[in-house]
Amino acid sequence: RSCYLDRRQTSPELTEKANKALERLSLWANERKLTFSAGKTQTIWLIGSLTADKPLDLRIGDLKVKMTTVAKYFGVTFDQERKFSDHLAEKANDSVGLFSRLLSKAKSVTGDWATR
Repeated sequence: RSCYLDRRQTSPELTEKANKALERLSLWANERKLTFSAGKTQTIWLIGSLTADKPLDLRIGDLKVKMTTVAKYFGVTFDQERKFSDHLAEKANDSVGLFSRLLSKAKSVTGDWATR
């Protein structure tokens, strides 16, 4: 099952529909001896006027699901405007760190001539 939230619905309607979907998801997980962590679960709105300033009261059991402006999905970081600036900055930073480690290893194996 899926949960489609229509932006024409009011906040109480969206909250009720989303919480029912989360409840069904929790029941499905429990039947399979799985659990969801509310602390690791996030909500991000990609369209509409809902923001972190006006979050819906979404819950998994008694735990509140937090709203965020940046999310990671299958390893790709994106924001509410569906931009990947944070992801690209993160990957660029990772690349600098990797290059630095490779350079250090090259120096230890070949001496300083590898950096000229």
